[in-house]
Amino acid sequence: MKKVAAVIMSAAIVLSVNPSLELAAPPEKELTQYLQKIGMSKEVVNSQLEKFYGEDLDSFDSVEEVRQVLGNPINDHDLQDLLTRYGFSSEDELEQMLVEYGELEKGQDIRDVYKFMNPLEDTVSFYALMPENKENWLDVDSIADALSPFGLTKEETQRLIDHLKSLNLDEQQLLPSLEELNRRMEAIGEFDSASDLTDAQLTELADIFHDFLSLFHMDARFYLEKNGRKTPLSWKQLITLEKTNGSNLLIELYNDHGEFLADMIFTADLFGSDVIENTVNKAINGSAAKGQPKSHLIKHTVKGGLMPKTAGHYMEQLLAGIFALLIGAVLLRKWRVNHS
Repeated sequence: MKKVAAVIMSAAIVLSVNPSLELAAPPEKELTQYLQKIGMSKEVVNSQLEKFYGEDLDSFDSVEEVRQVLGNPINDHDLQDLLTRYGFSSEDELEQMLVEYGELEKGQDIRDVYKFMNPLEDTVSFYALMPENKENWLDVDSIADALSPFGLTKEETQRLIDHLKSLNLDEQQLLPSLEELNRRMEAIGEFDSASDLTDAQLTELADIFHDFLSLFHMDARFYLEKNGRKTPLSWKQLITLEKTNGSNLLIELYNDHGEFLADMIFTADLFGSDVIENTVNKAINGSAAKGQPKSHLIKHTVKGGLMPKTAGHYMEQLLAGIFALLIGAVLLRKWRVNHS
């Protein structure tokens, strides 16, 4: 079940934002100095970026961007700080957890796999949200709270979760469909905004968004709302929407029988603000345990790393992914790793 949740989160992240950054590369002299300072080769840094974030050095404009994504090289001081914050009594205990979840081989040292602190913390933070850690698990209240700026109520959140539960989703049937959507998204290629796409690509992108929701027997209707009047928008119009000219954007969610599930409203002043990106991060990451930091936007695990082989409740995480998709479709903005 965890693999389903992970792929859904991957699809939500991939589908809701520009699929990649414009190709660049840090200046060679700057990169050489950085590599000498950390005592690693370019190949090692590239392998860490690819393994955990699906990127390489050519995706970054500067060494500072690379440093922000990867964090410090693994060191005793930072590692001990992580162990303390996440309640591990020793490095051995952390390694045991990572082995359990398939992130390390038995007998493998953390430093054999993780060369930098951020990927390690991303992984630990992600597993802090597993159902086994129920006090940290994303629930109805946390989703409703995260999405409250858009008018989603606890009752609507519960209605959506009940709908998803009623589907009895089959992992073996769902995964190939999600992977196919990812393949279609990758086929569109790189772009920085909707204006970079051809009409055919825009149509395909809209179809991907629609097909994603269809997997969960859901449909979304979009409207520009002003002074009590609603003007319908298609998926394609939504994707290319850059400003609302003072109107609010209303999203209504229905099941495939046309029964209303929930609605969300984006007021005109939310467009271009940090409220939306912060809300998506909150919906995805959930509420970390008291005293724990916000997670970086983990990509290794959601991009196909081994998931725990335990069945569990994943509807809330699934729902957060769906909302990440919807919110990202509204903005079609470049998603950058959260370095908070």
